[in-house]
Amino acid sequence: MTCPFASLFRLGITTIHRTPLASGTRSNEPKRLFVAKNTKARTSASSSSSSNENTHNGTMSAKSRFTSSSFTDETITTENTTKKKSARIALVQLASTSSKEENIENMLARVEEALSSSSSSSSSSSSGDKPLKLAEEEKKIVDIVVLPEMWNCPYGNEFFAPFAEDVVLDRGSSVAEEEGRGSTSPSFDAMRKIAKEKKVVLFGGSIPTRKDGKLFNTCFVFDSDGALIATHHKMHLFDVDIPDGITFFESKTLTAGDAVTIANTKDFGKFGVGICFDMRFPEYARACALEGCIGMIYPGAFNTVTGPLHWALLQRCRAVDNQMFVATCSPARVEGASYQAHGDSSVYGPFGEKLNDKELEEKPGVVYADLDLNEVVKRRSAMPLNKQRRLSETYELCAKKEENV
Repeated sequence: MTCPFASLFRLGITTIHRTPLASGTRSNEPKRLFVAKNTKARTSASSSSSSNENTHNGTMSAKSRFTSSSFTDETITTENTTKKKSARIALVQLASTSSKEENIENMLARVEEALSSSSSSSSSSSSGDKPLKLAEEEKKIVDIVVLPEMWNCPYGNEFFAPFAEDVVLDRGSSVAEEEGRGSTSPSFDAMRKIAKEKKVVLFGGSIPTRKDGKLFNTCFVFDSDGALIATHHKMHLFDVDIPDGITFFESKTLTAGDAVTIANTKDFGKFGVGICFDMRFPEYARACALEGCIGMIYPGAFNTVTGPLHWALLQRCRAVDNQMFVATCSPARVEGASYQAHGDSSVYGPFGEKLNDKELEEKPGVVYADLDLNEVVKRRSAMPLNKQRRLSETYELCAKKEENV
């Protein structure tokens, strides 16, 4: 039995690039997300944010390294150094149609609506905890918007290629947009435009993209000035065959990403970015926490088979594992669609408490939550799990065992 953290908690780790097999399985060489590196040099996402040597659009490339110091409290946020101490987040649960143009128009309208009708009431917790107490002026403005997975098309292998966009970037915007000509990436341009106009951080759910003849499930993240700060290609593809449940193989059309992605926002600090199935792998969120992230954002389209059992469970696990915020945004359920999404877009706090202001279930709509960014530091200080980890004693055996898998 392998430990999911085995290769993560060694003297050092580095992300490695994968070449997915045709069937969507992994070869032995890239089976582990991280491999040990005996190196004294440490390059963090924070230092690379001012240099393009080791990162590009928020991804940690094969050059990004951790050393043994990465596994102490030095890299876990223990002080709130963000410019703003609170943030209001809006999860926009969208119902997609077979028309990309309609989906883009609907996205823009729903985001506008979310920004104009933001509730000023503080978020409540389903676990019985007291709601976060934030200043009234801080609760009236949406700071962060999250869109669902594959929001510009129906979810299905047959839709990914015809809806895919060729996003050719230049200075954080598409080349077509810069040159004022017809865009080959209307979804990208629409997201960037509304982030800039409304001055919000936008986690753009995901859309199918095309690069070098390959299709990817891609999340773009824009800061409040419209700058592109992260690009994440879904790393773990949704390949399942559940008897009497669901059979789906994303690998039939999509290519897996090969890098951990961190969005370093100007005002609210760092957030890890994953897509749907990425949430099932705890080492991914752990890597983001070690790089100083205070939260994870997962656009995701869990289905009606796994969703009722695993959707909320995995969110709370990732939140409690790393004492950080976790936000997920699902598509709404569309009657008659071949793929039925579970819905239930949610936000959880670093103690596992649910922060939603309401429950959408499978319906279209917007969920709001108020994030007290000091909570991450408070929880990590009160229960210092990172200082208490017995890395060498606990994980060495797992690391050795994993070498033979």
